[in-house]
Amino acid sequence: MRFEWFIALRYLSSRRKQSFISIISVISIGGVALGITTVILVISILNGFEHGLKEKFLANEAHIYVHALTGRFFADYQDKIEEIETIEGVVAASPVVHIESAVWPKDKATITGTIHIKGIDREQEDRVTGFSQFVDGSVDFKAAPRVEMARLMTEETITGGIVLGIDVARRLEIEMGDIIRLIPELVESPVSPGTFLPRIKNFVVVGLYQSGLYLYDNALGFIDLETAQ
Repeated sequence: MRFEWFIALRYLSSRRKQSFISIISVISIGGVALGITTVILVISILNGFEHGLKEKFLANEAHIYVHALTGRFFADYQDKIEEIETIEGVVAASPVVHIESAVWPKDKATITGTIHIKGIDREQEDRVTGFSQFVDGSVDFKAAPRVEMARLMTEETITGGIVLGIDVARRLEIEMGDIIRLIPELVESPVSPGTFLPRIKNFVVVGLYQSGLYLYDNALGFIDLETAQ
């Protein structure tokens, strides 16, 4: 018998008249073991939750954003992307245009809210965030079947397709195939100076984006990069 076990058993065991002391020892050791087990279990759960949350955030966003010092868009953005991808440690890069826009569903009487629009190149975006794997529906912004069908069924000009965050669609009561109007800005009327009119673009909802993070699913819409430009 090892010396450590001999000492432990010597103090855990007791004579017949001192059996109550042994019961207290067993309860104490059991309590300590249960406490340590609980702490290890909680730490493991928190670590797993943190890892899962981090993975979701990193899967939905580029790790680094590069902006022009002037605040304007890069005119030669594709050259910049190729230059960035030559940097050691960079796996992929993708262009993106960010727009805040009011949303006006076609079957509603008024504007129902605002969303954050990301203009993306789907193929390049897939290399950075895996965009397509989070979409239920089509990721073809220009020639999806729902876009072609909408152009045949309405006299209004259809700019293209849009992929909406699933919680955005629920909040605005929008389904795939619905036509929505985006109003990204107001422009001055050439006929009446000082009067501003909304610039309206019609889009067909071709897909729903579900990342698992409410922060993104309740705020984002995706359109084609060229259209956003």
